Amino acid sequence: MSQTPFISVIVPIYNVERYVKICIGSILEQTFQDFEIVIVDDATPDNSYNICRELYGNNEKIRIVRHEKNLGLGPARNTGIANARGKYVYFVDSDDVLIPQALDILHATAEHSDADVIHTSGYYETTQDDNKPISLKDLKLEQEPYNKAGLLNENIFYRLDRCCQRFDSDEGIRPMAWLFCCKKSALEDFNLNFEPIISEDELFSFELLCNVKKIFIIHKALYIYRKRQNSIMSNYNFKRFADGIFSLKIVVDKMKFVMNQNH
Repeated sequence: MSQTPFISVIVPIYNVERYVKICIGSILEQTFQDFEIVIVDDATPDNSYNICRELYGNNEKIRIVRHEKNLGLGPARNTGIANARGKYVYFVDSDDVLIPQALDILHATAEHSDADVIHTSGYYETTQDDNKPISLKDLKLEQEPYNKAGLLNENIFYRLDRCCQRFDSDEGIRPMAWLFCCKKSALEDFNLNFEPIISEDELFSFELLCNVKKIFIIHKALYIYRKRQNSIMSNYNFKRFADGIFSLKIVVDKMKFVMNQNH
């Protein structure tokens, strides 16, 4: 493997012993092979780390980084970014799966557009909650509301409007981290990372839209998102609600700042 692979795939692990083998397998089996996988063990209490160490400890495409204590998904992704050697970084949650051509499509798009960020505009979704291989024919396809492909308008007010409209319009942009493939240098230039809260994707995507110039939108479904009963997003509790409000408040404050700066 090259010391500077084209794509670093960042996979945080925490309580995913039933799914992590399928997740990592879907990455290793990609049709495009110039990549590395950075697995970040966020002090998982289950057997996820041991599974990864036993199966992939000698795989030259995979490096495993460990947290001494649980810090959460956002900080785990930040650790992955800090340890990534690739030109681009791509985020995959450890209970989800990539389609076989995902990295091939991202690579071709990056080479064609030289974009700082590639935003994929659709994803497959499954409610399958077991450790069996996932069949594409059984999945629901969720299309991205934003209906324009190609380079995203650089106007900051246009982007903020698209960010606000994503829930009730065909002009909105979804914020999930795994819809973004980012140049590592762009993240470093603007000091972009994830906050240590549950709604970390909201802030991260907002910062990307506000700071990065060249964002390329593609209408390709690359990612299989698994809805499971014991995931962070399925357990709606007070902390998740509070983090969501906190995240939105920061976004609103930053939007006001950006708008004042650009008047």
